[in-house]
Amino acid sequence: MTFRSKRWGLRHLHYLVTAAEQGTISNAATLLGVSEAAIGAAINKIEDEFRISVLIRQPGRGLTITPAGREFLTLAQKLLRDAEHLETRASQLSQHLAGPIDVACFFPAAPYVMPQLIADMAQRYPAISINLFEGDLYEVIQRLDEGSADIALTYNLVSHERIAFEPLFSVPLRAVVSSADPMAAEPDASLVALARRPFIMLDLPGSREWFLSHFARYGIDAKIRFRTRSAEMVRSLVAQGQGYSLLGFRTQDEGPPDGPRVSYLPLRESLPVAEFGLAAPGHSQRTRAVDMFARRARAVLEPLGRALMLGQT
Repeated sequence: MTFRSKRWGLRHLHYLVTAAEQGTISNAATLLGVSEAAIGAAINKIEDEFRISVLIRQPGRGLTITPAGREFLTLAQKLLRDAEHLETRASQLSQHLAGPIDVACFFPAAPYVMPQLIADMAQRYPAISINLFEGDLYEVIQRLDEGSADIALTYNLVSHERIAFEPLFSVPLRAVVSSADPMAAEPDASLVALARRPFIMLDLPGSREWFLSHFARYGIDAKIRFRTRSAEMVRSLVAQGQGYSLLGFRTQDEGPPDGPRVSYLPLRESLPVAEFGLAAPGHSQRTRAVDMFARRARAVLEPLGRALMLGQT
């Protein structure tokens, strides 16, 4: 849909319709609380734009509606009613705790943060439905930027000028080794020492650069043996003794009770810590439903952050 001009707006149309309904410019000005000059200018603007005479101004006798003006006013009144209905419904949508919201989540973290949050939202606000998209760091940001996601849960490892990030908790990297490895009994692990072993890397855009930056920080090279986009594959390969890995999130149970398992060890070196949190378009108007999702994310995930820092997950 295109318009021929932007010189007129609904305010001008409202002034003209009010003048026609009141019969005089002075009465319309009094009713609307504006000057008579503003009413007259609005009438001129509409008539000039559409090249139609709507109202004939007769000194001392008020306004007379032309035959063409009557049809124009009928259409104008309908347009104004539709605009008012749109404004009312838009306000209701922004305030009502119902309807769908589109949530993007960094997919290796999704199993740890989304099920509990979805269950919490379903119990408290059953009229809100969550459409979940899982992607890598760049895909999550792209969803937010193009408007196909309202809010996201992700790391702060990819910055974007139009995306605002709110950290919820820090996620320290841990070494992941087979539980059968003698190192699993140690209180911590050295990245420098681990670098002599085969490295199984979670190979996702944005994530791989984060992992490799830690090796570069100490001037060492990672001996990458396997690359995979699956955190589950990482853990399975490590459990089988194929190498070690680096991960942040972990579950309480990292393998079958009668099969190979993995152990997590804090790293001895002082490494930068990634922040996990909420991301959203920086200048968009959020509905109450999206705001409530953000509020519940803070409440539900804050204990998870504490547990991560204490090594309890």
